[in-house]
Amino acid sequence: MAVEKRTIKRRVAGRKAATKGRPRPRAKAAPQRALTPQEVRRMIREKAYEIYVRRGRAHGRDRGDWFEAERIVESTRP
Repeated sequence: MAVEKRTIKRRVAGRKAATKGRPRPRAKAAPQRALTPQEVRRMIREKAYEIYVRRGRAHGRDRGDWFEAERIVESTRP
């Protein structure tokens, strides 16, 4: 068992040394699919609620929270 562990450690160390200095190939990003209007609305609704909670759950600023959430979601969309 001890011999096996040493052999495995050598193999791993050898692989690390063999790839040292060479750039790793990057994984290709999956193509982005377009979000449906329902998904966008859900994202805005969740962000508006997050803003409402962060503000201390004070009532009366629901439209302002919604507009801010729209701005945030639209700025983060690809």
